[in-house]
Amino acid sequence: MKRIISVLLFCTIISSFTNIFAINMDMYVNDTFVQRDIQSVGNFDMLPILDIAGELGFQCTFDGTTAVLYNALQSYTFIIGNPLVIDQYGNSYGLDIVPQIIDGKLRIPAKFFQDALHMTYTWDSITNTIFLGSDATYSWLINTPEHQAADPKYMARLYADAFIKEKTLTSYGGEMVLYHKSTYQTDSLSYYMADINYDGILDLTVADIPYQSNGVIVFTYKNGNIYPIYSPGMPYSSGVEILTLATYNGRYGIFRHRQNSVDDFAFKCISSNNDIETLLWGFHYENKRWIINDMSIGETDWYAKFNAIQPVLFYSIWDLKSMSY
Repeated sequence: MKRIISVLLFCTIISSFTNIFAINMDMYVNDTFVQRDIQSVGNFDMLPILDIAGELGFQCTFDGTTAVLYNALQSYTFIIGNPLVIDQYGNSYGLDIVPQIIDGKLRIPAKFFQDALHMTYTWDSITNTIFLGSDATYSWLINTPEHQAADPKYMARLYADAFIKEKTLTSYGGEMVLYHKSTYQTDSLSYYMADINYDGILDLTVADIPYQSNGVIVFTYKNGNIYPIYSPGMPYSSGVEILTLATYNGRYGIFRHRQNSVDDFAFKCISSNNDIETLLWGFHYENKRWIINDMSIGETDWYAKFNAIQPVLFYSIWDLKSMSY
């Protein structure tokens, strides 16, 4: 889950000022923490050269048109609007996008630091942090438990390896079948990985079928162990019911639907301390009363809320394992 700016020099020089996005981002420059105003022009990150020169071990002068980045051994001359950078020997280097003044600061593409200064440039999507010439700090970060618990590749491998090693999963039924014991082969079950309870740790939901399952168990990982945080079991019931993982208004939750004449349903969320909260529930009665959360509403509004609950599509254990690599 990192973005590494390509080291290939593209022939096309992009000089458009459209699609400019600004963000204050955490950065490590030569393993020193800073926070900088990063601008993106199209697909290119633009760094404020005057702000980071000292952290790079350089000085920088700027007269409004020309900037010179230099130290005792090297110098690089930049001209606003010109894609060519001139070094101390008179050699030129072509930028993918020209130096520009954006928000009152001279900015150059981050790719220059890779190509000319041979520095690594990595963006970590989990912490939203840039690492410029900071491999040691990045290597430390990705091995912290907090980072690993939110890293899809790491967690996919951990869950996949655990379930493949376990080979079988025993379920003791759901709310309607409390004592019905069933054993499943883990490679025949379906899986979905997401942070279900929004505690920063990616959880794994196990289901009996890929879509609109009638039974789920939600597992999480903590302190070296995998354990269930929601376990109504599989199968949920022998009747016409759905119990599955779904989304509603951008939140994950457990969707229970009794497919009968009243369409009795509930959407329950799991909190960060694993408490269960019913966010939405409802039913209709003889096509006269349409109830959502104890309130009578119109039929159109009732179905709009009901249909906004979207069951997820689960995948196989082998798909989960392939996500690791």
